Amino acid sequence: MFLSIISQKVKYKIVNIQLKPFVKWVGGKTQFLTAIKFLLPISYNQFIEPFVGGGSVFLFFQPNQLIINDFNQELMIAYKVVKNTPQALISLLQDYEKKHSQKFYEKLKEQDPKNLTHLEIVARFIYLNKTGYNGLYRVNSQGKFNVPYGKRENIKLFARNNILAISKYLNTIDCQILNQDYQGLLSLIRENDFLFVDPPYDSENNNGFNSYNVNRFTQENQKELFEFLKKAQAKGAKWLLTNHPTNFIKELYKDYQQFIFKAQRFINCQGDKRIGKAQEIFVLNYELSKEQEQLLEFEQWFDTIQTTNVDLNNLINWPKIQTNLLNYEKDLEILNSLICPSQDELNQRVAKIWQESSQSFQVLPYLLAIRDSENFVWLDKENVKYWEDLDLGKVKGLIFNSGLAEYLTNGKIRDLKDYCLGIEVGLGTHSKKNIAGITMERSVESLLKKYQIEYQKQVPVDFLVNGKKTFDFLIKFPEQEYYLETSFYNSPGSKVSEVIRSYSGVLEKAQNNEINFLWIVDGKGLKSCKELLKDIYLKSKDFMFTLVSFKKWLVRKKSSSV
Repeated sequence: MFLSIISQKVKYKIVNIQLKPFVKWVGGKTQFLTAIKFLLPISYNQFIEPFVGGGSVFLFFQPNQLIINDFNQELMIAYKVVKNTPQALISLLQDYEKKHSQKFYEKLKEQDPKNLTHLEIVARFIYLNKTGYNGLYRVNSQGKFNVPYGKRENIKLFARNNILAISKYLNTIDCQILNQDYQGLLSLIRENDFLFVDPPYDSENNNGFNSYNVNRFTQENQKELFEFLKKAQAKGAKWLLTNHPTNFIKELYKDYQQFIFKAQRFINCQGDKRIGKAQEIFVLNYELSKEQEQLLEFEQWFDTIQTTNVDLNNLINWPKIQTNLLNYEKDLEILNSLICPSQDELNQRVAKIWQESSQSFQVLPYLLAIRDSENFVWLDKENVKYWEDLDLGKVKGLIFNSGLAEYLTNGKIRDLKDYCLGIEVGLGTHSKKNIAGITMERSVESLLKKYQIEYQKQVPVDFLVNGKKTFDFLIKFPEQEYYLETSFYNSPGSKVSEVIRSYSGVLEKAQNNEINFLWIVDGKGLKSCKELLKDIYLKSKDFMFTLVSFKKWLVRKKSSSV
């Protein structure tokens, strides 16, 4: 049923491989193609991109009537060269790959495109784009390329099959490649044309990168674009605009339908700004079908999945670590004398401690991050050795054969108490196999407390059908009660798929017993099961929540209960 949308939009591909951009471009839409697929109008005539950039959208959908435009002259020359002389471009890029070096980079950087042929302009353009720092293409106020060298030894400037396929596609369809101000496109727009509009981004603080050209795209320019789109709409055109969801943009397009998705950007050279909660807003001037709305609702739900739920306050149990260290303190003080300048001396000191305080060696496995020394077993020349029934031979074997002797004598370890503090932190962190699940329960509980929801924990239910089950929470509203289960998956795998299916079964069991069941599930491990999650969500969306969507549900439920 839901695939009918896709089949109507993309009846067939002009070429049989998935086309991809041949340049890197700031704000590329590759990561949003699934959402865009559900946002596109069901039908349209010309597909028009006033700010084409890397072209990931038109390359993905391969419309058969196309107008692409950008103010960047070198970029649009590149599209024409790819269309008309792909083999010559490939040959020159192969030569550039062989010549790649910082010296060659600086040489091309200093070239003036005005003195080059179109083929040379494009080869230079692609080379600088792929080898410059962070994959950025930027020019200064004089129009000169000013991105520093990216310091990559191994480079790949092009994918041969991709360039040839793009060329074939552009030569097969009705295509116009333009290099002009987008306002000049108005005369080309007809009724039922579709514009995918991806202008330079608006920025709340004006610090964001918003142009590959000399002239910045200001908020006055954003207003001019808004007026342009209203004129296009008056001619019967449909448009889908994307931008940063700044207050300015949201207010400017307040009368149009808006969708917001998370974005992952890697263009900012400032480390603390490279990966964050960047978002993308999509604004459209046409109605979506019910199927599209349902699929987009799932995409937005899927977009709220969290990468991690690590709670730093509960990551390490410092009081427990302190207690454990106190238990070993006296023995560690004695074994501290094993820290010495040579292994010969170490051998002598081991023997001396064995004579004076042999019981102190009981903690030796602890120095190898083994807490359960009673059950410690290892192989010594294919013979099984047990730590119990301690003798001097076992002690020396463990010290000298495990590599511990090297670190006791090379100056890397200066105090065994400090060394064991690090071991305790590691053991305390990694032994928590269910730390994500525990943190997930705490996160849900904190939301219930925040919104003053009455609840109980670990609630057993004796089903009339299908036996017993203990739920993580029972939450109570004046008119209804809900049984909750919580899960968090940090890594993908078959187990995640199995659990997703099992909770679908729990829902069926709960419905058979006439109780309300909610599953609060999150974590990047879910990303590998998107299609399975989509199938369940579209059938039973009211039972499955991420933490973000559960919070929204609580707010709505609380307000409706007042």
